[in-house]
Amino acid sequence: MRKDTTKKFLMREDRFEQRMISQAVNIFIGKKSNKLKTRKNDTQYGCDLIEFSNIFSLNTKTSLNTSNKIIDFNMVLCLGTKDLHNFLIGEIEVTQELYELVMGNNPSHFNDKNSYNPEGQYNKKLGDTSKHPVECVSWLDAITFCNKLSELQGLDPCYKIVSTSNLSISGAMTDRICSAKVDCDTKKNGYRLPTNEEWRYAALAGTNNKYAGTNDEGKLGEYAWYRDNSNNHTHPVATKKPNEWGLYDMNGNVSELNNDGSEFQKVSSKSSYYSQKAQLKITYEFAEHCGITHKNWDVGFRLAKKFEG
Repeated sequence: MRKDTTKKFLMREDRFEQRMISQAVNIFIGKKSNKLKTRKNDTQYGCDLIEFSNIFSLNTKTSLNTSNKIIDFNMVLCLGTKDLHNFLIGEIEVTQELYELVMGNNPSHFNDKNSYNPEGQYNKKLGDTSKHPVECVSWLDAITFCNKLSELQGLDPCYKIVSTSNLSISGAMTDRICSAKVDCDTKKNGYRLPTNEEWRYAALAGTNNKYAGTNDEGKLGEYAWYRDNSNNHTHPVATKKPNEWGLYDMNGNVSELNNDGSEFQKVSSKSSYYSQKAQLKITYEFAEHCGITHKNWDVGFRLAKKFEG
């Protein structure tokens, strides 16, 4: 392609992006203008600012660029409260393709080579699962991924494994790590898992909704892969509607490991493709307590990191 032709093409692309942003801003202003007259406190202002800033992706666009492939993954800005610092959280759950690019393997049960199990029968393959959330990862796998991704992007890893033990809770020695003392420095600029408090705050997205993205139980199928519509397996991320802050799959698909818990047990947040409708409520006290090396078909994770704005 000639140089002058390339320049014209890039200029057209730039003008198109500016028009799209302008349209998004106009929609945002129209949607919020009536609320401005009745605002009683600053809480809604903060929520509106998050939505507005994410229109421009001011702090969210990132990618992993290796010699073989480039994978984009966005982080969404969440402005905190007096008890919660500003932070970034993954727009989507970590996918199989991103995990494999970083770690060199794909541990997922629901992969493109394996048949899935809808009703006790291994009789159907899912095809390309690169955009499905990674699962069958342990808490230790997840934090190792966070550290390695941080290093690949020139960031400071948040996690430091201080010590490990092969002693099980029952007192028996095993051939695998059963517990570990792990320090997490949230002041570092690398990736980590969100805390349960951060996850719930992001799921609510400044609303009082029962579910992420909606307060209408009848519309759950528009926002979530769960037992009623998933056929008991994972699905590509971001194929359902996002919540108000642009976060996908905050209901269903896979449960997500978080940064809370003790040396022996780490907790996963939210529901999965296998969950019933009542378990999709944000306030539902769902917590799977498991060893740091425990893995499950319906457990994956989402990234979080410090906001450096």
